[in-house]
Amino acid sequence: MRRVFLAPYACSGFAGLVYELAWTRLLTLYMGHGTAAASTVVAAFMGGLAAGSALGGWMAPRLPPHRTLYGYMALEAIVVFVALIFPLESKALMPLLAWAYRDGTTGFLFPAIRLLSCLVLASLPAIALGATFPFAVRWFEGGNARPGHGAGELYAANTVGAAIGALGSGFVFLPRIGTSGTIFLGVLASSLSVVGALWVARRVPWDDDALVKTIGRQDSAKRVVARGEGKASRPRRREREARPDLDKPWLAAMVLCVTGFSGLMYQIIWTRLLSLI
Repeated sequence: MRRVFLAPYACSGFAGLVYELAWTRLLTLYMGHGTAAASTVVAAFMGGLAAGSALGGWMAPRLPPHRTLYGYMALEAIVVFVALIFPLESKALMPLLAWAYRDGTTGFLFPAIRLLSCLVLASLPAIALGATFPFAVRWFEGGNARPGHGAGELYAANTVGAAIGALGSGFVFLPRIGTSGTIFLGVLASSLSVVGALWVARRVPWDDDALVKTIGRQDSAKRVVARGEGKASRPRRREREARPDLDKPWLAAMVLCVTGFSGLMYQIIWTRLLSLI
């Protein structure tokens, strides 16, 4: 039954990219259609995802698994609400931008306010979207001894949905039904994600006390085995000592930061190159 949750989470990924492209179309009316405008929207969206993931990663482990599933639904509901009012928020920028532009001499004030307002508008819903991943992983893995496997399945499903949303928005939704219609389509996908998660939650009861006891028994068994190994465990200890130091999570975070930096840089550069073709 847990695997059924992959479908709602794929809907969430689909909605995320639909929102990103629709919001990019809206915000470029205020930022322009150049590389700087696209970079601003992507930076705001990805920065919000990063902040939301960090916040969700701090909160999710402190909650029982079944509560994180309901927390996931609450986050998706927040995204739906923000998506519905996003066009109104963008229109509300007009008086502020008109004041910043003043007598037609842009100076520094107008581009600064334009940049900051677009960053705020795009990053706020992205924070809620980013927090859904650690909440979903916390529920999906539960007491699983292979948490990386479950996280990989979730990320794969979400990314497949995102790819479909990106292709559909660029080639079908935006040209056929416009920006507003595309946003409502994203809202529909997010709503399906909430309904699907609720359906799963009603059919997969979680006994958190039993889960804690099971994990405790597993840990106790590991300690007993470790004590009984005696001298036979020394080669394994030497093997672990020969490995690179794995007690530095900041190093892994730095590596991922560099790969994320290069990946998004490629995205902007390739977008610029392909637009010439």
